[in-house]
Amino acid sequence: MLSVIDRVLGLIGALLEIALAAVLVRGRIWRKGFPFFFLYICYAIIYVLGLLLVATFSNRQTYARIYWIAQAGYALLGLAAMNESFRQVFAVYYFRRRWFQLLVPGVVFTILSISVWKWLSHAPIQAGPLTVAYISFDLAMNYMLAGVFALFGILAIFWRPPGQSRAFAILFGFGLFSVVGMIADALRSDFGTKMNSIFSYSSAVAYILASAIWLRAFIRKEHRGPQQADSTPDPGELLNLLTRHTKELDKNKKANRWK
Repeated sequence: MLSVIDRVLGLIGALLEIALAAVLVRGRIWRKGFPFFFLYICYAIIYVLGLLLVATFSNRQTYARIYWIAQAGYALLGLAAMNESFRQVFAVYYFRRRWFQLLVPGVVFTILSISVWKWLSHAPIQAGPLTVAYISFDLAMNYMLAGVFALFGILAIFWRPPGQSRAFAILFGFGLFSVVGMIADALRSDFGTKMNSIFSYSSAVAYILASAIWLRAFIRKEHRGPQQADSTPDPGELLNLLTRHTKELDKNKKANRWK
């Protein structure tokens, strides 16, 4: 069911996630803007260790059933964590441009729709129904995560948001293992069993690298710009303050006209 390499990679990933969860709790960082990411890490720890136990003491059918159920929550929490960091990086634009709120849901819905259509109309070669469903779901999850990361990259190039090293690291980590997983699933879908080794281990290695990136980002003190040296201002408060000042200027201009 699971090879020795699968178990070793799973344990390495779980240890990194446990260390990351400890850092988040110890510094109370999870309360300061990363609650969904913290939930994702806690879920990932339970997910990996639980699957290892099921693989050891249960049969293949039970393992597959639990895996499928767990993967759905894994994907939803991953998207929520990415959206959380995305909103932090582009917080000001969410207040000034209402259409920003539709970007991430729009990308997710579009990719999910395309994945479902492809699943129903194009079946991978050399695969049974369960394998087709597994590959299609895995591809859809990775495509959605990679799509949000691509959206972030494009917007970051054009808008150049202020540096937030932790939010950037979270998005980059998700982007890394989702792109690698997407490529591995695509190779497995196109070439069948010839790509089993890549399909089996590349995603796990990429996830370990992503976990190391996250751990490094939260251990280090977050880099802030000069305007963020003492505290992080609320974009909503800044926008309200700017609006009040604008209204005051308009009133002064009108008063001067009547003098």
